[in-house]
Amino acid sequence: MSVKNVIQRLQSVDVKDLKNIDIQQVQDNLRGRPEMIVTILLLLAAVGGGAYLYTAFQKTSGELDGEVTKFTEQLEAAEQNKVLSGKFDKFMAAFPEKIVIDDLTDKISGFAIDRNVNIVSFSPAKQQETDYTRVETVNINVVAKEYHQLIAFIKDIEEAPFAIRIEAWTARLDRGKNQQGRRTRRQHEAANDSEEQPSIAATIEIAAIALKE
Repeated sequence: MSVKNVIQRLQSVDVKDLKNIDIQQVQDNLRGRPEMIVTILLLLAAVGGGAYLYTAFQKTSGELDGEVTKFTEQLEAAEQNKVLSGKFDKFMAAFPEKIVIDDLTDKISGFAIDRNVNIVSFSPAKQQETDYTRVETVNINVVAKEYHQLIAFIKDIEEAPFAIRIEAWTARLDRGKNQQGRRTRRQHEAANDSEEQPSIAATIEIAAIALKE
């Protein structure tokens, strides 16, 4: 009898019928047919081995799933890190050149000369730090004869190829001491030709930004 036939017969066995099996008769039959004993032993070994292999495969498959998940997460993290690294490199490449306060005052003085703006005073620099940046600010007081000169001066600062920015600024008309006090209409008209026109006075807060390394 082939193994296939034995398996088919075993599949057709009803569990309830096993209670009625005569063990002694089975033993007598097996003694007379040694090839049947070998077949049954091989079948049991195959079934047991198959169950072991299936259990081992399930365990190995689960471990493989875990490894695949782990490597997938690492790959995704690496891809995200690559993208972020590229963005950071672009940000750093586009970030303006840093400038120290001493050089900043020289640059501002040059802009003022170009725009006919008179710098009256510089305040001492104030420094603030965060985890990633260092910001130094100065206040300057300036005077310009024309409003457009002041605007051009401020624009030069904002468009400079350095990591600086205008934080705030205010402007007002400065009439000077000769024009202070009350006058009659005739006195005012007589003085128009001899007195200077009012100038523009401004206070500007400028910040220099540097990234910490």
